[in-house]
Parts: sequence; C-alpha cells; structure tokens
Amino acid sequence: MFIITDKQLTEFGEFIFVEKVLNLFAEINMQCNLEEEGEIQQYMGSLTAQARQYGLTTEKQIAVFIYASWLMGLGFEQKFTIVGTTLSNQGLSADQKMYWLSNWTSSIFNTLKETK
Repeated sequence: MFIITDKQLTEFGEFIFVEKVLNLFAEINMQCNLEEEGEIQQYMGSLTAQARQYGLTTEKQIAVFIYASWLMGLGFEQKFTIVGTTLSNQGLSADQKMYWLSNWTSSIFNTLKETK
C-alpha cells in the first residue's frame, strides 16, 4: 500500500494547477519566456503565493491573478495603486476581487486597442 503525505498531495495539486494554467495560456497563444520547467514552476508558485496573500484561493481566482500579472508585469498590483487597494480590500470577497481584476484588465487592454 502506498501512503501519500499531505505535502506530496499539495505539491501534486500545485503541479496539476500549473499545467492547467500553462495549457490555458497555450490555448490563447500566450508564450512563456521561461526556458526550463523549474523556472516555470517557481514563477507560477510565486504568483500563486501572491494571489493567496490577497485572499484568492480557488484555481479560477488564482488563474485570473496570474493572467493579469502575465499581461501587466510582475508587481502590477503595486504599480497600479487601484489594483493593490482593491485586492487588499477586506470588505470584498475573493470572487468580487477576481471579477473586478478581470474587468479591470480587460478595460485596460480595450482602451489600449482603441487608442491605436
């Protein structure tokens, strides 16, 4: 009989999540500039930890944060104070933060597209 520890289960879950996000990015033609799989795991792990600091815990919530970070750049939540303020707002649920971030990111890129 095999015994799987909680740590192994968590690491396996993180691996599956990273694979899901990378597959999603591939579907929408986003390229990952990180060469080695270890770099990708580290990058995604870092972004996942940041998302969790804002109370985002589900795969969907974290994927929205990773997607926004990929588009806007690392530390985007500090560069755009409205984002940091909104994500830090204890009065908002994690889903409200996710939907707000998704809408904000879309509106930024729609504005940029319109000004071309």
